[in-house]
Amino acid sequence: MSLFRRSRVTEQDKIVLEMKHARDMIQQSQKKIELNLEKERQLVKTLIQDGMKEKALQHIKKMREHKQKLVRLDGELEKLEKKIFELDFYKIQADIEDTLRNVNENLQRSDEILGEDRDGSADVTKHYKTALLLVGGILGACAVAVVMMVSQSSS
Repeated sequence: MSLFRRSRVTEQDKIVLEMKHARDMIQQSQKKIELNLEKERQLVKTLIQDGMKEKALQHIKKMREHKQKLVRLDGELEKLEKKIFELDFYKIQADIEDTLRNVNENLQRSDEILGEDRDGSADVTKHYKTALLLVGGILGACAVAVVMMVSQSSS
């Protein structure tokens, strides 16, 4: 056995990680903009109270620009989160399919080893098949639930 293991991190994992980093950066930008908006609001109130309406109007225009930027960032964030969720979902789906494929192959091997004609082996095989069908049903139900969650969250 080698001292060094191969990394299990796939290209898809790296992409998801980069997307999550980008999401975090967008969220940080949103927080900064929201803080700036609050400061601008306070400044505008002060300027209006001091009778500096022209200067207050300039700051109101800045606030409008910040709000527009915030709306754009919200749209980008929503798209990014949707893509992250889809990639995670596809990875889970692929893992489930691989697991079911491996289970099916192992079941076929156990059928070959045990054989259907031995005493009691047919019962053991039936139990394995029943257990595998239950596991497959549970995994299928999980997949359906995830799909339903996706469709509800995108609505």
